[in-house]
Amino acid sequence: MSVPKRHGRLQGTYFVTSRTWESRKLFVKTSTSEMFIETLLHYRNEGFYLLHAFVLMPEHFIFCLHRRKIRR
Repeated sequence: MSVPKRHGRLQGTYFVTSRTWESRKLFVKTSTSEMFIETLLHYRNEGFYLLHAFVLMPEHFIFCLHRRKIRR
């Protein structure tokens, strides 16, 4: 079976949502929530994407971003 091609460099706006495994409440602890948010904001500050909005709930997250074209 061949490996599918990744298109991670495509520019566009994305609505992303994900739930934790078995809906476990991972984001109840402040340290876990802060780590997730810091990581999300770090990559925004590095210019990988424009972050329009995000929501972090105890067992899932949602964010809307615009992927920029990376010049390397």
